[in-house]
Amino acid sequence: MSDFLQNWHFKKYLYITLGIIFIYYTLGVVDLDKNKITNILKDLNYFNLFIAVTLYLLSHTVRVLRLVILNPLANYSIRNLWREQYKANGVNILLPFKLGEAYRLIYFRSFFGSYFNSFVTLICERFLDLLIIFTILSISIYLSPLELSALNYVLFGSLILLLIMALIYYSIEELTLIIHKIFVEKKTTRLNSLTVKSTGNFLNAIKKIKKILNQKYTSCLAISFLIWTLEISAFFIFFEILDGKIDLIIFLALAVSLSSLLPNGPMGLGGIQLAFYSIGIVANNPDIVNYSVVYSLFIFGSGLLISGALFIHDYFIKNKDA
Repeated sequence: MSDFLQNWHFKKYLYITLGIIFIYYTLGVVDLDKNKITNILKDLNYFNLFIAVTLYLLSHTVRVLRLVILNPLANYSIRNLWREQYKANGVNILLPFKLGEAYRLIYFRSFFGSYFNSFVTLICERFLDLLIIFTILSISIYLSPLELSALNYVLFGSLILLLIMALIYYSIEELTLIIHKIFVEKKTTRLNSLTVKSTGNFLNAIKKIKKILNQKYTSCLAISFLIWTLEISAFFIFFEILDGKIDLIIFLALAVSLSSLLPNGPMGLGGIQLAFYSIGIVANNPDIVNYSVVYSLFIFGSGLLISGALFIHDYFIKNKDA
């Protein structure tokens, strides 16, 4: 566990450095207009916005269902898992530079039995998400009549990420087994014993999640597709500014989703603007980038409100019981 924390300590500063560079670059490229943003907020259709927020939040409820499918034998409260999913979402939105992932790994341990199970489940989730994103994006680009040269980079990037995740998912067991065998045969020391124990636990976690996924691949893919259908549907609040082009709505939704993999600032700062800016180029409407504020403020804001309410509720409950 100490090795994991040391590695995370290094990655934390790496993410912060990359994040600052990324945000500085992005905000230098895009041009947000305060007056236009003010007018956008005045003219919003708040009923459509309510529907979009509901769909976004519902997608996270469905994510809980996927976690239950991936961990059917674990003994935990689904209600508490639902609460932690929304709390983890809020932490991910609020904390910059991907630091929120550490919260998820640590606090989901109580549901999945160990840090190793939590980590492997996270990899499995990301693999399923990228597989669905790449599939939808590929089909949409193929069917779209628009000139989408700017989105070829998004497609290529998603393919690279998918291949990396697939490589990790399908090769990590063999690599871990090799490391495990090497240290088993070495002279017993504190470091060797810790490595053997850690790799052994990690191997068990990998085998467990692969067995479940192989048995329930269809269910996991169907649930993942439903998750991204809900995520994409939330972007129909931008139906009018995208001239009612469903392909552009899909591209915007997936570009925003992929931007979450970048070292963004709080509330997706940097990545969200870059995604809207890229779709604005495709749609020949550079003002679309100003609508990124709407998404961050209301969609991400709703996630933060629910997460904050749950944290506050749990705080008072613990103090009451103390």
